[in-house]
Amino acid sequence: MDFDNQRDVVLLRMMKLPWAEIRKRVRNRLKKMPSEKQCRDVNKRFNKKIGHAPYKYKNCGRKVWKLTKAVEKFLLKTLRAQRCKVICTSTSLQEAAAKEMNVELECSTIRKCLARNGYHWMPRSQKPCFSRADMTLRWAFVKRVLRMTKVELANLMKSMMAMDGVVLATPPENPTERLNFCKIGETHMWRKKDEAAKKELAGKSEYDKQIAKKRQVPMWGGVGPSGFGLVMFHKRRKVNNGEWSKAVREGSLVKALRDACAPRRNGPWTVLCDNESFLDAPASEAAHKRARVEVWHIPPRSPDLNPVEKYWAWVRKQLRAMDLADLQAKPPRPPVTKAGLQARVRALLRTRKAKDVASRIHTRGPWLLCPLPVGLFCRRMCCTLRSLVGVSVACGLFVCRRSVAVGVLPHAGRVLDCCPGTFYGFRKVCVEVDKEEGAASRG
Repeated sequence: MDFDNQRDVVLLRMMKLPWAEIRKRVRNRLKKMPSEKQCRDVNKRFNKKIGHAPYKYKNCGRKVWKLTKAVEKFLLKTLRAQRCKVICTSTSLQEAAAKEMNVELECSTIRKCLARNGYHWMPRSQKPCFSRADMTLRWAFVKRVLRMTKVELANLMKSMMAMDGVVLATPPENPTERLNFCKIGETHMWRKKDEAAKKELAGKSEYDKQIAKKRQVPMWGGVGPSGFGLVMFHKRRKVNNGEWSKAVREGSLVKALRDACAPRRNGPWTVLCDNESFLDAPASEAAHKRARVEVWHIPPRSPDLNPVEKYWAWVRKQLRAMDLADLQAKPPRPPVTKAGLQARVRALLRTRKAKDVASRIHTRGPWLLCPLPVGLFCRRMCCTLRSLVGVSVACGLFVCRRSVAVGVLPHAGRVLDCCPGTFYGFRKVCVEVDKEEGAASRG
């Protein structure tokens, strides 16, 4: 019987009615008249404090499965604590709830709970907030590229390698964390829409906290017009002055440059890299000079201006696919070790596909601000984007900082429309030009 009919049985019996009369006034769950024995059992088991007969599920082995307020509070607390340390998914929260709260929940129930509280599965990467000084340096970097002629740009591309370090990781041993690592990676997380500017959610900032030391496989390399050049694997997360100068003296950097910038066998070369302190140490500068290598630093806190970051994302994706194949094998293979990961990376970097990807990424780097020929004409126009419409301009590309446009257009003519977008931290303007009027004006 349901709770209402149980209560009616008890109330009617308190009124001294016989069981034959009581059974006529109540119904069981099948909407039928219950037997007198069932009515007596209900009256005997009825608990007046809770309002119904108690159910002893704990004696039959069944676990609690309902999402109560306490469980919901636990899930949100666990999410906020774990998402800064590990890859936290609904599967991770399901495991934590079963272990800590002894509650078995479906992953779909957890996802609905998070969405109800304003959390969404969104990209982890955050848009950086640049200071005025940072924007000045970034703007100077772009203007240096735009001032190059077509010949200078072509010579630079043949001898340049975009280089940076990366910390790869072996899969975790925990089955749930390993599944999250292989299937999802570190690109997305559960967060609110207004948490996009939180630095602690961006990840990638403190590798010693994001990745356990026993799982770290750090390396240095770069992309060039001919593919990828591997400089070295190193033991610690950060390279020191002695390790780097030794690698340059022993020819590791020159070998990587020859691999990335073939068929150019001898310098001078240019290396585009970030502002690591060991690159500007006296010993490193002397080694660079002997190897005929010039270091070109990108602005501080601007990894988006280094094309090799896109290559590291591609490498991580390929390695996760290999790790997932190990996990889904029958029987599952154990997680790859640090030595095995190094061998796997070397084999991946030797493939033709890896070289093609590195070459394409290098070709579309920040020194080529568009796939169109550049260096044809460059001038500064102090005007808003909308005021460009209807203006007769020369050929080239436009790269804009706020409302000030700098650059070149693909054809000379009159600007018909401007569509602002995002490009390497600046605003790109896709400009539609009236070619016929441009030809007429040139004539």
